[in-house]
Amino acid sequence: MNMETTSLKPEVDFRELLNQTVRLRLFRNTNDELGQYIEYNLRSNNSIKNIPPFTARCIFRELSRETYEQLDEVLDLEKILDWYKTASEFYDKYIKGRKKVLQKENIHVLLKYTYIDDYQLPNDKTFLKDIAINMYGQGIEMSIILLLMLDVLPLYTSTKGDVRNIMADFRKIYSFLREFIECDEFLYRLPVLDRLEKVARESTCCNRAFLIYTTLTVLETYSCFSNSQNLYAANMEVVKNKVLLDLGDCFWVEPELLSAPTVFWHFEQVVTDDFLCIGMQSIQRKNKFFMPVTRLLFHVMTNSGLQCILSIRRAP
Repeated sequence: MNMETTSLKPEVDFRELLNQTVRLRLFRNTNDELGQYIEYNLRSNNSIKNIPPFTARCIFRELSRETYEQLDEVLDLEKILDWYKTASEFYDKYIKGRKKVLQKENIHVLLKYTYIDDYQLPNDKTFLKDIAINMYGQGIEMSIILLLMLDVLPLYTSTKGDVRNIMADFRKIYSFLREFIECDEFLYRLPVLDRLEKVARESTCCNRAFLIYTTLTVLETYSCFSNSQNLYAANMEVVKNKVLLDLGDCFWVEPELLSAPTVFWHFEQVVTDDFLCIGMQSIQRKNKFFMPVTRLLFHVMTNSGLQCILSIRRAP
């Protein structure tokens, strides 16, 4: 017997998703900037509602795809909007207006309690426990809660309009995260934070989606280094993506000396992933050749074959 089935998944209203993206300034910081980008006038209040549904779907999907690529294929606009909505509702119900909770010291404690598995709340901070438990139970994304607590993001229902100074907002969250990490007992610096600061500084279109991505990335990295189990999993992921170089049984020369080489390099794999690099220089003195030898030990590690990190030390 054949049975007709219907999908229980509700139909996505792409025009509404596009409207929320525009209203919250997630992709561009002003309506004029986004309007110029998608070649559509967004100055009137009902401008999004006047876009045909198919056109709205195409625009939103393209903006979401671009966001996904810009954010290292971690987040897209649909996921951001979903997280944003639930986090904003949670913040409005449990945190908004509670000045004690919004104190910097208490935000630090809440972050530690959220991201460190065996962290114990101090006796005078137990009022944060209910917030953390409810946040975990409801699957609320802490990175967006933090941005709301720091007043970097408005509530999901906000109609404040254009972003006045996105770099000032970025510097605010950057300074907070840096201070939070530097106050940690075991961590002092997370290079990923400085890398994201460089990306923001050099970017021509830093936006609120990038602020969410930055906060998420830094806090997840913090969690990874603060929990031994997560750190082990991260190390195993590196090992899994490792690619050894096939240097071959031959001598290598520098490209600029190819026509008349005087320095020759030979690589031999010694232990695990280390390579012994032997450099030999040929020097002619009165028809005799001398071969001074330089030995270097290379440790080669690749990240999915895209990046190569070399740590070099002289072999004994």
